[in-house]
Amino acid sequence: MKGLASVLLLPTLVVATSLLLGYGSGYPLQFLSAGLAVLLAWQLLQLWRLLRWLGNSDSAAATPNHRGAWSQVYAAIGQLRENRAGNDGDLRSALRAFRQSADALPDGVAVLNEHRQLVWLNRAAADLLGLDSARDRGQRITNLIRKPKFVKFIGQHEHPEPLVIRGRGKPRRQLSLQLVTYGDNQQILMVRDVTRERQVEKMRRDFVANVSHELRTPMTVITGYVDEMLTDRALIGEWGPQLDTIMAQAARMKAIVTDLLRLSRLESALEDAGYEAVALAKVLSSIRLEAIARYSEGTAISIEVSPDAALLGDYQELYSALSNLVDNAVKYTGETGAVRVRFEQQADGSAKLSVTDSGPGISAKHLPRLTERFYRVDKGRDRERGGTGLGLAIVKHVLQRHNAELVITSSPGEGSCFACVFPPERVTLLAAETRNAGAA
Repeated sequence: MKGLASVLLLPTLVVATSLLLGYGSGYPLQFLSAGLAVLLAWQLLQLWRLLRWLGNSDSAAATPNHRGAWSQVYAAIGQLRENRAGNDGDLRSALRAFRQSADALPDGVAVLNEHRQLVWLNRAAADLLGLDSARDRGQRITNLIRKPKFVKFIGQHEHPEPLVIRGRGKPRRQLSLQLVTYGDNQQILMVRDVTRERQVEKMRRDFVANVSHELRTPMTVITGYVDEMLTDRALIGEWGPQLDTIMAQAARMKAIVTDLLRLSRLESALEDAGYEAVALAKVLSSIRLEAIARYSEGTAISIEVSPDAALLGDYQELYSALSNLVDNAVKYTGETGAVRVRFEQQADGSAKLSVTDSGPGISAKHLPRLTERFYRVDKGRDRERGGTGLGLAIVKHVLQRHNAELVITSSPGEGSCFACVFPPERVTLLAAETRNAGAA
């Protein structure tokens, strides 16, 4: 009520004074019109003064002295400006503290907007990526880092795995990059120096490769002598079971050494696999015949693949990976089971090659670790079946070199499905003459 009274006070006084003077002089309408005109001019003057005050960039400028309704307007706006100045100060302090804490991080952090332009980066990111915060801000990140792998990485919709690239100007430096999407399609690029980790990993791979290589000669000598001893009937009569066990274990050891060397080569390869056209019908037919010859359990193996279907990649690597998948499926399915190998192209141009079995299935807790070296679901049972424990690790690395991924689905009692998903650039069709030559 007090505010309303102050708003109406001046107009009421002007109207009442104008009417009194008008009736006293005999010209009430003229005096009323003049009074209202003066009131309007005064209000416009106050409005102009308000706008000029609001336009003052100095937020600390003193609030003009006024009486009546305009004094309340100035007071309310002045309070809002003081509150905003306080909030701006708090925000600047928080932002300054955030930047200082981000600069103290050992890992690099860069913020990209929806157009993949560089918005901000901390000191570690500037050092690791060879960028300058002031100079490069606002530039597209793919214009600053032109490595083909990085450009492809940025363009992907999902980034489940980090990308490892060499540092700019420091080729020995290995950088691990991870993208996290937030807000309105904005992204945070996290950069970590993994040079030391990579060096340790390389030392481990070299050690495994060297040891495996050195083991090949003694294992060959052992199997050679045992094989010769098995031709002696007298020894067979007395030591036959023991010699068979030695031969079986030596053969298993040779298989482990072979797989270790193969896995070491895959892990050491820096580039993606080549783009040789690999005829899938021919490859899968050979793998099927090998599996039938290797196992006497009589597992039914069906192949569903178009005669002209092909993948672009390395023949030996793809053969090894697919052979491991079929071999595992047959081993764990049993006599009454069935293995189905199917190749199907997806609507987006990608392709899925799946190996499905009707075996006992695998519990969900084991699925994330199946591609680890020497990981076994049932150690005793797996060793009895003769596996090396490296097959799925080899499959994973082969697929990575072909820009593909392994998707495993399984449930106890319902069998398992190991699906290799290849991107469109790795899928092709064979020409008629090539297909006919392969069939011949």
